[in-house]
Amino acid sequence: MDLRGKRIVLAGRFGGLSKGEAKRGLEELGARVSAAVSGRTDFVFAHRAEGREIEEAWKRNLPIFDERALRGVLGYQEGFDDDRSGREPDLLALRSRLLEVERERGITEEHRAATREVRAMDGVRLRHPYGHQTEFLASALSPCGRYLATGSWVGDDFDAGGTLQIWELAAGRCVNVLERIDGGVGWPDRERTIQWSADGRRIGLAYSTNMVGVFDPFSPLTYGRPVAECSVTDGASRPPVWALAPDGRRAFVASGSPCEVSGCVVPLEWGELMWTSGQATAPHPFLLAERVREDLRTEEMDEYEEEAIRVYDWVRWSRDGARLQAVNSWRDRNWGDGGQAFVIDVGSGQLGWLAEIGGLAAWSPDDRLLAHDGNGLRFLDASTGLPIGGEDTAGREGVSALLWGMRGDTPRLAAVVREDNDAGAEPGVLVYDDGRYRFRLDVTPVETGLTDVDTWAWAPSGEAGACLTGEGRVEVWSLADDEPRRLRTLDAPSATAGVLWGADDVLVAVGDTTLRFLRAGSGEVLGDFAFLREPQAPRPLEGDDQFDAHHFALDDETWCATFPSGVVIAPDGRRGTLDDVLAWTVGQRLAWPVRWGELDVVPDARTAGERLGDRDDGWAVRAYAEQAQPAEEEASWPPNGAATVEDVARAALDSVADLESRWGVHVSENLRLAARLCARRGAVTEAAALVAAVPGLGERVAASAEVTMVLARAGRPDDARAAFALAGTKAALDAGTDPWEPHETARVSAALGGAYQALGDTARADAWFDRARAAIEPEANPWQNRLAVIWALTECRREDEARELWGPDAWEPKPPRFASEPSNSYAEPWLLYLARTGRHALYDEFLTAWETAAVRRHARSRAELLGPGEEEDAQDDYLRTVIARVATKNVRGLAGSLRPAAEHLTPVTLAETDIAQLTAEYDELLRTPRSGRARPTDLLIQRAARCGHIGAVLDLLGRLSADDFNDRPHSAFTALWLATTGQSTEPW
Repeated sequence: MDLRGKRIVLAGRFGGLSKGEAKRGLEELGARVSAAVSGRTDFVFAHRAEGREIEEAWKRNLPIFDERALRGVLGYQEGFDDDRSGREPDLLALRSRLLEVERERGITEEHRAATREVRAMDGVRLRHPYGHQTEFLASALSPCGRYLATGSWVGDDFDAGGTLQIWELAAGRCVNVLERIDGGVGWPDRERTIQWSADGRRIGLAYSTNMVGVFDPFSPLTYGRPVAECSVTDGASRPPVWALAPDGRRAFVASGSPCEVSGCVVPLEWGELMWTSGQATAPHPFLLAERVREDLRTEEMDEYEEEAIRVYDWVRWSRDGARLQAVNSWRDRNWGDGGQAFVIDVGSGQLGWLAEIGGLAAWSPDDRLLAHDGNGLRFLDASTGLPIGGEDTAGREGVSALLWGMRGDTPRLAAVVREDNDAGAEPGVLVYDDGRYRFRLDVTPVETGLTDVDTWAWAPSGEAGACLTGEGRVEVWSLADDEPRRLRTLDAPSATAGVLWGADDVLVAVGDTTLRFLRAGSGEVLGDFAFLREPQAPRPLEGDDQFDAHHFALDDETWCATFPSGVVIAPDGRRGTLDDVLAWTVGQRLAWPVRWGELDVVPDARTAGERLGDRDDGWAVRAYAEQAQPAEEEASWPPNGAATVEDVARAALDSVADLESRWGVHVSENLRLAARLCARRGAVTEAAALVAAVPGLGERVAASAEVTMVLARAGRPDDARAAFALAGTKAALDAGTDPWEPHETARVSAALGGAYQALGDTARADAWFDRARAAIEPEANPWQNRLAVIWALTECRREDEARELWGPDAWEPKPPRFASEPSNSYAEPWLLYLARTGRHALYDEFLTAWETAAVRRHARSRAELLGPGEEEDAQDDYLRTVIARVATKNVRGLAGSLRPAAEHLTPVTLAETDIAQLTAEYDELLRTPRSGRARPTDLLIQRAARCGHIGAVLDLLGRLSADDFNDRPHSAFTALWLATTGQSTEPW
């Protein structure tokens, strides 16, 4: 981090590092250290995000670095693992020689002796390759071409994070896994979310939705803690467009900015940076130019203050780290088929040049050329932005990808024309040298489904290339002469979507769940991996999450487990196939074949625990083996048994028992609705248990009152009176003031009014309904309150008063910014309630009132837009359009499917066809990777509930997590609604 001339404030106390020591160190680096934050402060180093200096820094929107960043700047952080022993070159040479010996004479004692020596080194561990728990979202070759990084997102368990894997191409094996990367790596359909530094020692990631950070790709730590990270996008919902500098210690991030040249260049050396760049005050060392230079200004920049030069699509650094090269395409923004390219001088933050281009563009690796498809392929001088090349390339159309390589000092471009392109051009690959057309390859490139891998890959030499064809095979072409020659065709997995070509003549066929490493010269398969397989057999350490990372699927039928020290649990007779996937890894950089010895294969967990001893948590394996029960044959599914809807209600209650308080609102509402539903079914005991569990006095009083109302109207006065006492209602009312939150007043008061009315106390009912009406407004969404009061009045047969609450005034928002009509989430349960209870007249009256009010409101809005001289028939035409739209979309469209809703409150009859369908879907669920089963399980629960198989519902609910309301609790309550009403909407 360049601290020369920077004004810095140290905030808080730093553990083991005095402020005086830190101040002296920073000043030696050229910084100016102040005691207090001011308008001249550039950034702050802070021990924690609190204190007077930090509060002032937040107010001024200053960058805040943490203590780890300070220690890194001062040189107190440990450096990256760079194989400082120097053993890697010797091991590479030894491995190469032993491979030759093996080809000539097979595996010898020399192989076994060398492996024993390797095993004795520090940091050597046995590794399996299956760290990814979800599909690949990103990939990137290292600049040296020796390593491939693949990244995946989060699965069902968000807290488990995502995964980054590092693969050595020459061996075709995984050499390192960084687990638990917060929020997962990358984002669907976002390019370049993995970027390497030029020396390959740092790797930058976009992760955790909107964070950018730098990681050590060869760290011995398996968890994914960044070396440095920044959050500068003010909570953006997607990863920003960004670029890691060649030194791996800075990054450009296309974040908000007060400057005309938008974005920022931030340090990424050590620690964490928190900053809201869009609200910063310019000028600032991390911001770019405040104003675009005069000769590049456009009319829009002068006319609109917010007009700026922003990076929307793609940006990279020049090789010397002095410039940023950016491309914006309008193709995906419905702004036409063009775009713009520009260069930013990093030192000044100013534009170097700005040019209009076609919608597809790519910079050459040597920073000399920009190719784009402006009316055919065109080339710009990357230093000036001016067109170059005299040859007319307008006929080169239908190009969907521009991919550069280098042949010595000559940049080579492959322009990929896929089959069924929009221009109707013949498919193939067009090759250009230094911007001049050379020849066309007669191939049929496929459409890739990946963001960082395409169907064409250049050899590092630039003298050959590989293409994934429409037949699903990889064609290798020689491009060293005047005429291209197809050298060979290689098989690829059926799921392959693109190819990469790295060092050591290695091709990688990449799919979103497959990798195959191939020798381009011979077709030899170095490694072949299919992810997310889910064998139906029990795992060696089944049921204990502690051992999840040890397990891997050897094939579609077989589970195995590995331990770093070399113990493997595998079935008899499978030792020979383990070499296809496992490797000893040295320094997280080099893979050593396991077939050369030292692998300890055992049949079960008990034997593994004995062999491990004190290594690799062997005690935990032994404890597991002692407690593990013999594997039972899986019972037939769906399960048999006399389960009832009330069992689902109890399961729903159990699912929220241990939820954190932050889910209180969801828990209260669903327990209250479930209690009301059980009361309507006559399940008094279950209703009482649900009411008693409602957190919060207001919601609990409302729940008991609603249950009281339902039971009394069902002719069960004794049960109703007992229910009224469930939540301590009398004690709450005797207090004299409402002991609940103000926003709960309308709902609680309406419920109490309905309960008293149902119990025959009309005077108290009147008083509580008056209080409920008065509490409807003001409220940001008053219809939530209004419908609660309407429902209570309707339920206790005061329907005329309910009608008054949807009169003309109800549809006029007060103030105007408030909602003028109910949202679907409020209206749909209310309309279903009317349909199920046979109140068809009220159903139609409510819809008519809603429709009339909507038409009137739209007409008034239109009249305000029409001037007094406008013809009235224009307004009439508009009104007719509005009526049709409102009737079709806003009101009748919502309600049209609700009237036929089943008016039953008992499960439907289970049919044999239902069981067959459930069984088929369950079998498919078992083939789904464990990290992605939550949603399919929820859908299967819904199907089981709809068809009335309660046993299946209860069995599946137990397979979902209860740590988050959106998992098991949400599924349980939805199943309860479906099993009793046939609808997933909450029951009123």
